[in-house]
Amino acid sequence: MPRQKIEFAANIPTQVELDGDGTLQASKSGDDEYRYFLASERIMWVPPEVHQQILHSGAAKGDTITIERSKPGKAAATWKVSTRDDERGNGYSNAPSPTTPPPQRMPDQNAGRSTRTAGQGWTENQPTAQAPPARPLASAPQQTAPQPAAQLAAELPITPADRMAGALRDAIELIRGCATYEPSIAWTSADVRAIAATLFIGGEKGGQR
Repeated sequence: MPRQKIEFAANIPTQVELDGDGTLQASKSGDDEYRYFLASERIMWVPPEVHQQILHSGAAKGDTITIERSKPGKAAATWKVSTRDDERGNGYSNAPSPTTPPPQRMPDQNAGRSTRTAGQGWTENQPTAQAPPARPLASAPQQTAPQPAAQLAAELPITPADRMAGALRDAIELIRGCATYEPSIAWTSADVRAIAATLFIGGEKGGQR
């Protein structure tokens, strides 16, 4: 019974089970091909690049591999061979392997230690003292600029006693001014109180001083 020939459709992965090694043969067009016997009485012919990928994958008789022929548009077809290990990320694949990160250097446990020779002290490495971590600087408390006395006085509420004191001060200044122009007039404390009371009452009627 003739074996069934495998036809690799474009862009469709095909799984096959190897039943032997590949044999080089010349096709009808004169190109080199490799013939592979497969399980389940099947057979396939593949180009040399697929044969090389099978060899690199390490697949042997009884192993199952996946072959995919990619044909993007009018570009030449490309082949990819992968094994079951490749599907688990442990085997050979025609796809470019990711860049292996450089090995990380383990910290040297003897770094920062000193050794003395015999006769000069200890002979084993001793750990060096490490400087304590720097403490963050405490932020200085923000200071509020002092307010002028005039501003503070303006913000304080004016009481009746303050208005009366101002009225007496204004009455005294008024009498001093009048005495400058007319020294013959004798002013008494009663006059001062009367003028201060008038000013105080006028201030009450006209608003705060």
